[in-house]
Amino acid sequence: MLFSHDHVARFIQYNFEPVWQSVREVPIVRIDFGNGTIVTRTLHGNIATYVCDCNGNVCDVLPGIYTPNVYLKRLEELLRLARFLSNEGIDNKGRVVILRGFHQRVLELAETRGGVPVRTAARSFTDVTKRIAIERPTELLVGATTEEMTEAAKAVASGEVRLPGDLSSWEFLVKDTKANETIRRKQIHRKLADMGLVKPQELQRWLYKEVLATDLEDPYLGLGKLLFGSYPFAAEDEQR
Repeated sequence: MLFSHDHVARFIQYNFEPVWQSVREVPIVRIDFGNGTIVTRTLHGNIATYVCDCNGNVCDVLPGIYTPNVYLKRLEELLRLARFLSNEGIDNKGRVVILRGFHQRVLELAETRGGVPVRTAARSFTDVTKRIAIERPTELLVGATTEEMTEAAKAVASGEVRLPGDLSSWEFLVKDTKANETIRRKQIHRKLADMGLVKPQELQRWLYKEVLATDLEDPYLGLGKLLFGSYPFAAEDEQR
């Protein structure tokens, strides 16, 4: 949805060497109602934007979805960093010092501006409703709790959540952008301040599991307990 905006696409195409990578096959849910009606849907996942220097080292990561204006602003900032790190006069040791200093400084600024501490930040109602309404509509059918569905339905019915026309102005997308900036990116800054030079594949497993709450190694994407926990024939099926 974000990359469908022309000005975002043009900026990326003009300033970067864009590469899209799918980190796992797209899960498909197929529900056979037994009366000839079959519903097939994909389970939506999450995305991350890695900004790398000319050597393929990660400068920073933008997690999840953003409003276009904030996304472009962050890309502009990280473009300057990537270009500076790509200077031939800077060796790898210098790049490590610069990257760690950059991420540590961002963390210090976030703390002085009253950012939300990562360890004490619980998933907000905003995240729950956004997850149901935008990212994972199929899980609403097979995975959301009764409380989540009730709260989301109330929010839509009351007008607190307006289903998207122009997503760039959708209030919950704005709030999710704020969560990216105040919670998720702080996790990323801490990680990169500690690691220094790192390739995307070295960061990928941690990023999706710890920041985006999507464990790429879990074949059921966190739905295993829901699908099999109360299923009376789970043991029999496992023995087959």
